[in-house]
Formats: sequence, structure tokens, C-alpha cells
Amino acid sequence: MNILDNILPLLKAAQAAAAGNPVPGLEGAITGVVALAEMVSTMKGNEADLPDLIKRLKPLTEIDTVGCSDDLKQRLDMLKENLEPKTTRLTSLGKKSKSKQFWKGKKYEKEIQDIKASIASHIHDFTFHNSISIKILVDQMSTKVDRVDTSVQRMKPQVDRVDTSVQRMEPHVEQIHKSVQEIAPEVRDVNNTGKYE
Repeated sequence: MNILDNILPLLKAAQAAAAGNPVPGLEGAITGVVALAEMVSTMKGNEADLPDLIKRLKPLTEIDTVGCSDDLKQRLDMLKENLEPKTTRLTSLGKKSKSKQFWKGKKYEKEIQDIKASIASHIHDFTFHNSISIKILVDQMSTKVDRVDTSVQRMKPQVDRVDTSVQRMEPHVEQIHKSVQEIAPEVRDVNNTGKYE
């Protein structure tokens, strides 16, 4: 049994919890990790898998973590940091794979298998960092967002009242502005002559 077979249900639950969450990049990040985990879980680890694996890895190394909770941001940053060298190496292997000489040696196939195991390990660390599950973190973020949304909904009537008051004041402000403009030439004249009439 693959290490990722145990992690995938938890990641999919986190993905469901992140769906529709307004935190920028959160849903895409979790979806990207799920897609990578699914692919690594089923890949054979040979030349045919390289293009798809590189395609799934690259977006994860470019995840925007702005707006994520500190712990989730730390996890995503660590995952990005760990996956960047793997992506670079796999891209290099992908270029080499175009030459027939590349596949004559079993060492490259072994290297791809090792990279696959390393990626699985990094996804495991991302999911269970310090024994705190990614699903728990995403659920906590969703709960906080729901609370903020509820608070905003409660404040809406007060904001509407303020908006109505501001709209009622606008004609008065315009009248004051006109009055100031009308006396401005007289004030300039006083300033220029230094005398009051």
C-alpha cells in the first residue's frame, strides 16, 4: 500500500472544506496538492509519467500564500521549498529523456522512483505537520471566515444607515462648498490689500 493512499481521503476532505473559501489561493493550493498526490499515488515512475508530473509540480512551487493562517502558510512555504528542487531535476530528466541513451541506464528510472517517494514524503509532512492535520487547519480557517462573514452581515444595517446619513449631508456640503467659493475672491482681496472694508 502506498503512503499516499492513507493521506488522500484527508486531503480530499480538506479540499471540500476549502471549496468556496475566500482566502486567496487556498482552494487552488489544496486542489493542487490533491492532484499531485493522486498522480504520484498511481504513477509507475518511468519516462511516460514525467510530463504530467512536472505539469502538476510546477503550480505548487508558485502558490501564493497571502491570506493563509500562519501555520498553513508555513506548511505551504515548506512544501514549495521542498518541491522546487524536485521540479528542477524532473525538468532536467524530461529534457534528457528525449535521447535514447537516457533510458539505457536503470539509474534514471531509480532516480524517478526516489523522487516519487520524496514527493510522497513531502505531501505527508504537509498533511500531518507536527501531528496537526491539514483538514483541521482548513476547517478552522473556514470557521473564522464564516464568523467574519456573519459579523459583516450584522454590521450591514449600520453601514447602510451611515451611508444614508452621508447622502443626506451631501447637499449641505455642496452648499457650503459654493458659499466658500463665493467668498474666496473677497478673502483674496483682503489678503492682497491687508485692509478690511
